[in-house]
Amino acid sequence: MKVQTTFAAYSAYWEKLATQTAGGNAPDVITMDTRYLSEYGSRHVLLDLNEGNGKQVSLTDISPELAKTGVLGDKRYAVPWAQNASSLVYDTKAYAGVDLAKPMTWEQFRAAAEKVSGAGQMRGVTDFGMLDSALEIWLRQHGKQFYTPDGHLGFTDTDLKAFWQLANAFRTSKAGTTAEVTASYNTAPEQSPLGKKLTAAEVEDL
Repeated sequence: MKVQTTFAAYSAYWEKLATQTAGGNAPDVITMDTRYLSEYGSRHVLLDLNEGNGKQVSLTDISPELAKTGVLGDKRYAVPWAQNASSLVYDTKAYAGVDLAKPMTWEQFRAAAEKVSGAGQMRGVTDFGMLDSALEIWLRQHGKQFYTPDGHLGFTDTDLKAFWQLANAFRTSKAGTTAEVTASYNTAPEQSPLGKKLTAAEVEDL
């Protein structure tokens, strides 16, 4: 069997996939982010893989909990091949004397980030207000989740406002990056504010 592969940057990939799908010309096998699984699954443009379970599709080496992420309703639309973890990556020298690996409140973290900002040219942390992964962490800390089991949003506009107010507090206190630096954020690690040494910490998916 000959397999022809194609690659694209994150945003361009989803734009191209949306066009291909609308035209009925989607690839046979695609990479599907969990954020998009509900959208594409509900439009019935993905194949139910349950028909091949145990035959063409094997889940033997996949954690049952992880395997559930590919299921929508009673249909399996995806098989997870990896798992990411949202993490706070930071410069230990810049945060000397502060162990960010230990539990702390957001206010304690902001205070530590402010000290880093005041000690040199870099800000304490890259603005996280535009990251859905940071929002999801914050929601889980408040007993909520991004999506409900039936595919609806698991939070309210009030929750989102509170999260953005938190991120704004980091910006206004100069613990977080300026709008100019944040606007130049690139998903490539070396092009991120942390990678450019403009900040000493960053929320990333590893």
